[in-house]
Amino acid sequence: MTALNRVRIIAEGYFAEILSTVAIRQSYNDLIVSQASSLFAAFSHDATTKSKLSLALRHKDADASSLYRALVLQANGVFEQYIRGFVAAVAEKKCEGVAKYIDLGEQFRMEYVHSAANVLACIKKGNIQGQDYDFSGLLESLGMCISGNPKFHIKSDVFTILLGNCTADRLEKLFSVLELPEPFSPQVGDNKKLKACMKEQRRVQVAKMTKDELDRQIVLRNRIAHGDMQPSITSGDVQETVAFFSALIDVFDEFANR
Repeated sequence: MTALNRVRIIAEGYFAEILSTVAIRQSYNDLIVSQASSLFAAFSHDATTKSKLSLALRHKDADASSLYRALVLQANGVFEQYIRGFVAAVAEKKCEGVAKYIDLGEQFRMEYVHSAANVLACIKKGNIQGQDYDFSGLLESLGMCISGNPKFHIKSDVFTILLGNCTADRLEKLFSVLELPEPFSPQVGDNKKLKACMKEQRRVQVAKMTKDELDRQIVLRNRIAHGDMQPSITSGDVQETVAFFSALIDVFDEFANR
């Protein structure tokens, strides 16, 4: 299994867990809440089970939007994790069969040094935005790269550690660094999953709508993450969010495997 396949499968697994959580909540309403009278009658002589049913129904009127907001936030987190793994896998693929760092493309080499310098600017603080970071490992990587050591390795997290939220503009810059196709070019519009998500068939429109939808998702994510309880999120919204990110991952995977 390639590194690209691995990060995609991991993301798909997490998305499946999110959808399973939605299904469990829906099953609670369909089986427990809506059938409460029948269930109490069926277990009329079983005090223990009736007590459990009563406990299960205690919060039947609770607004599920709080759960769904958390799941939308989680879906965004899965996508962000995928992007980090995706970048690592692409960098690994670029280095396959390359004898020395100097044999990599010039643009990628320059971008690596530039990104590494930005990270090393935080070395005095000992962390990056409060996160521990292996500065020694980065210095070692740079030393091996510049000295022409055939055992060189790329510390790909320099491309993502300072990225922040995966907005469309940031992903465009990231893809340029990795020498990949533009992530929101009309080619995106050829993907069947994205066409279904956008409910649109024209490839140029699909590409534009995809870029806009990603930024809308990021705005919603930030509102939820910063404590805004106003967004009313439904189970359908969660399913659409997962479908969107899954389709976007499908496109990026295609781009990296070309």
